[in-house]
Amino acid sequence: MVIKAIVEWKNPFIRLISHIIFFPLSIVFGVAAQVRNKLYDFRILKSLRCNTFIIGVGSLSVGGSGKTPLVEFLATLMVQRGLRVGVVSNGYRKKSTGTVVVSDGDSLLTDVYIAGDEAYIMAVDFHKSNLHIPVISGPDRICAVRILQNTFDVDVIILDDVFQYRKIEKSFEFIAQDYFESAYPLLTLPSGRLREFRNNMKRADAMIITKSPEGADEKQLSNRWGREVYISHYFPVALGRWFDDVEFPLITLTEKKIILFSALGYNTSLHGGITELCSRCHAQVARTIEFQDHHWYTENDLKKILRLIPEENSSDYVILTTQKDVVKLKPEWLPKKHRETAYFIKSEFGLDSQIQFENMIKIPHIVHNNKTKPILA
Repeated sequence: MVIKAIVEWKNPFIRLISHIIFFPLSIVFGVAAQVRNKLYDFRILKSLRCNTFIIGVGSLSVGGSGKTPLVEFLATLMVQRGLRVGVVSNGYRKKSTGTVVVSDGDSLLTDVYIAGDEAYIMAVDFHKSNLHIPVISGPDRICAVRILQNTFDVDVIILDDVFQYRKIEKSFEFIAQDYFESAYPLLTLPSGRLREFRNNMKRADAMIITKSPEGADEKQLSNRWGREVYISHYFPVALGRWFDDVEFPLITLTEKKIILFSALGYNTSLHGGITELCSRCHAQVARTIEFQDHHWYTENDLKKILRLIPEENSSDYVILTTQKDVVKLKPEWLPKKHRETAYFIKSEFGLDSQIQFENMIKIPHIVHNNKTKPILA
């Protein structure tokens, strides 16, 4: 069973009744978050300061807002501009405790179970691109920042999923919101998907609308969220075959029936993107299977998925998932007869108005700013 916010429930009658029942709890949840924020705003609770330029990436919403692709984009951009970058992931649901060095920038030092899926994917992607970006995983971001400062001598540290993490003062903060989420009422948990009231987005220096379709209306989205936004896209560019990562063009899906599965915080964008891709390739999504975000797959999970492929027409079917999912599967679980038709989507992050975006961050001034900031307390 996949647990979703009430706004995502499909039955309108049950959704309405649940809104009535749980709306008071949403108010209590939002007020509690607001009180905590005010304690930081009035410096009753302290935010530690750092002598390294800190970029925070977060979201008002619970999982699936496109934060990690934005972190990868920012890290790549800064390395291309000549800066030394380190990345910190919270390692949510990783099968280890404490702070873990996932990559030293040159080598992967652990596996996905110890690192957590998002930290591991970033480390793999940085390694493949030869970017030399160390990645740290763990909920104690202060410890992770100290490791990056003391061991790796970085100019910039990017913290993933930290909009609600106020123990460290950020030099610049981004908030990422999924384009498709704007269709839902912007309510706090449990009725909605927000972790705090919408007006708190003013803490962020910039707002990125992620996974936007082509032709998304920037003015309409700005009005919806009540502030200026930047439009970004996360679009499929190729297929990767499981375990050997051999790349295939998207037209490989032509005339195929797709068994699509994923364990994401917010599956709407993935399903919408694959449906659009299918319309271009004359393919069809035969079945979709959802697991809870950050689900750790078992061999039995994969067996249940493979049973959906009929024996008599198996050549008409392909299995499709995301990179975040495939790193949590083991090669020995996949029967030989399915190895040629099991793929994951390779996607690229793109940003409208990138020149204005870079000017907003003021990348050339980051190193200078590092020299003027006080040391982490």
